[in-house]
Amino acid sequence: MMKLIYGILLGLLLIFNTAFAADAGYGAKGAINTPQPTVQEMLTFAIQDEYLAHSQYGTVLDTFGKVRPFSNIILSEERHISYLQPLFTDRGWDIPADKGKDMVIKPKTFAEALKLGTQIETDNIAMYEYFLQQPDLPSDAKTVFELLLAASNKHLQAFSKW
Repeated sequence: MMKLIYGILLGLLLIFNTAFAADAGYGAKGAINTPQPTVQEMLTFAIQDEYLAHSQYGTVLDTFGKVRPFSNIILSEERHISYLQPLFTDRGWDIPADKGKDMVIKPKTFAEALKLGTQIETDNIAMYEYFLQQPDLPSDAKTVFELLLAASNKHLQAFSKW
């Protein structure tokens, strides 16, 4: 009986460690954990993070209805994704699939939703600041990263008002 319990616990531990590792390699968290990312890696982490924000804010709207600031910010996230897509296609790279829904946390309260939004935007800001410090950043990527950084700062201000 004890072997069965230990086996179940070990299995759960492996599942949680695998899920955590996937999260740590996705979006802003993956970006910050990547020393000297390539342009393709930066663009991939950026679009992943925008997918994640879009999916998270969509989950908030599905849970709590059309509430501000999420109802406004989700539209910005769609624009952010559309700004990043040409940076892939112009280089002949495939646009990464949207796996943001796989990473979403369903908030139990609106206060928790605001905290999640604040964390997403804080991580997003740190990611773009990190990217803008990278040497030999192409000008088109730099321009988009600066634009998205400014937008994330506005989103963070919007969350702090609630």
